[in-house]
Amino acid sequence: MKCNNIIRVTLIIFYLVFSVDVFSQNLDSEILIENLKNSSNNLFKEYVKVYDEYLTQHPNDIAIQIEKCKFLQNAQYNSQEDINPNQSAADSCCAALIKAYPNHPDVLIFQITYSWGDKLNEIFAAAQSSIEVNPKVWSDKNLGILYKSMSDQSFADEKFDSAYLYIQKAIRKDEAYIHTLDNVRILIQMKKEKEALNVLNSIKDTTKNVWELSQKAKLFMELKSYQRALDLYNTISKIDSSYNNHENIANLLEKVGQIQLARKFLVSDTARNWRKATSARNLLIHDLKYENGDKCIESYNKYRDLGISNDPLGIYRLKIFFLSPLQPWRIRDFLAILFFFMVLLSFVLIPSIWILPVYFIGHKWNFLSRAKPFESVWGLKSFWFISIGYLFASFVTFFVEPESLNSIFSSSHYEFELDQSTSGLSVLVYILTFAIFGFATLHKTNLNILLSSELTIKKSIAMSLGLMLVLRIITKIYFRVSVDVFDISIDNFASVPQLFFTTRQDIQDLIAFSGIEIAFLLISVLVPLYEEIIFRGVILESCQRYINFPIANLIQATLFATIHMNLYLFPIFLLFGIITGILRKKTGGLLGGIVFHIFNNVLAMISYV
Repeated sequence: MKCNNIIRVTLIIFYLVFSVDVFSQNLDSEILIENLKNSSNNLFKEYVKVYDEYLTQHPNDIAIQIEKCKFLQNAQYNSQEDINPNQSAADSCCAALIKAYPNHPDVLIFQITYSWGDKLNEIFAAAQSSIEVNPKVWSDKNLGILYKSMSDQSFADEKFDSAYLYIQKAIRKDEAYIHTLDNVRILIQMKKEKEALNVLNSIKDTTKNVWELSQKAKLFMELKSYQRALDLYNTISKIDSSYNNHENIANLLEKVGQIQLARKFLVSDTARNWRKATSARNLLIHDLKYENGDKCIESYNKYRDLGISNDPLGIYRLKIFFLSPLQPWRIRDFLAILFFFMVLLSFVLIPSIWILPVYFIGHKWNFLSRAKPFESVWGLKSFWFISIGYLFASFVTFFVEPESLNSIFSSSHYEFELDQSTSGLSVLVYILTFAIFGFATLHKTNLNILLSSELTIKKSIAMSLGLMLVLRIITKIYFRVSVDVFDISIDNFASVPQLFFTTRQDIQDLIAFSGIEIAFLLISVLVPLYEEIIFRGVILESCQRYINFPIANLIQATLFATIHMNLYLFPIFLLFGIITGILRKKTGGLLGGIVFHIFNNVLAMISYV
């Protein structure tokens, strides 16, 4: 082995002396790294020495300088431990290269390969400046790589319009980028499903890389081309039978109507020693959809045998009961249902945390209590009822996907993620349930409270729109100060599209489940209506019976901000609640706040769509 190493180094030096062109080809970092895999690590220093000797004679050979930096970065890098013993040397090599050629296209493209975050954006900006100053030095190849990288970064940042723009630029420089999975993903986000499917079908299945094939299969599933996805999974099985995800295959088989074959895959999955709880749950979900009560209870018991964190409140067991009431019960099933009702009972007790202080302050702290009696049909009982409604509405969303609740009780403390459609259904269930509680408080109430008693309808609307403009200006200032002064990442505010106050994720999920028309009506009309009734009606007025308006308004605004669950946006939601509370007082009704809220949510929907 030692003799072979000496011969190899001697040959490289021979090429250095007699053939510059041939030698340059042998300094390709990937070739040398491949040699290192099969040779002694002592070769590493010899290769670095050869690079240095060559660059001493050819100091302006940028391509070989880049290859040297790549070699230092990758030759002895341990991907499992993420350690490179030559990191310092690699950093020095890169720094010298960048200092010598800060705007050279090859150097900028090389920097893209190992940079991320703000540094990567700086490189993109430098590359674009270089193109503007001297576009002729940029080859189509380098431009294609640049625009493809910019597209990838935009996609990762969920800036899909920009990602689409850059991928189109990359394609114009190199048509090979058309036939990429990244292009398909962007087209899907741009709602160009037909074009995405055509591109996906054009990508040849010549690779033997099972990961790439599985990614392509997932995209076919997303585009609802189930047979093509199934064909790919069959191909993967022939290459590596242990790789395939039986859950995905079963899902595909369900969609093409092969229910029993799908169940066989799920049953075989439960025999594995890993992910047993997940596999058992997948089988249970399948049986709840397609099988009779006997198979459901059998699958349920196997799932439940794996631990108490699996269905601790008996939600799956209740589903089986409604499907097949005569299935036998076990003691643990009754205990789970008892726990379920104890949780429901807690919803009656928990609101005392924020309601009893209001009662106490109104009776004990005279400087905060009302000087004169306040007439309202809503009292603390109504406040209590609405609080129970919020807790209950949040709880019933777990019936859509019980596993999101089960994960809370799991010892592994994992966070279960809902798919978009299921999450959209959860949002819909929450909205409708909370709305029912909100509208129920209008029982025996004069509906004139929905209008304005102090101002005309026209003036109420004008005041609402004016205050909305003021709030938007304040919000922009708040965002700018947060980002520039306090160095808070803009990503923390990403849940608000175009600075409006409805979460982007809720809108996106709801649209995915119900369609744009239903989502628009719910977000733009129903939500503002019942939230104004609840917060600026029930909560504000019930508190005003005991404490003065400023404190009562602060309480309802704080609760309003709290349920939106965004720490960075809490001040904005709080201000939103305070303004709509003032509108309630100034106009003598809920109309001003409803218009304010509707206008906000309509603009949020428009900006998203």
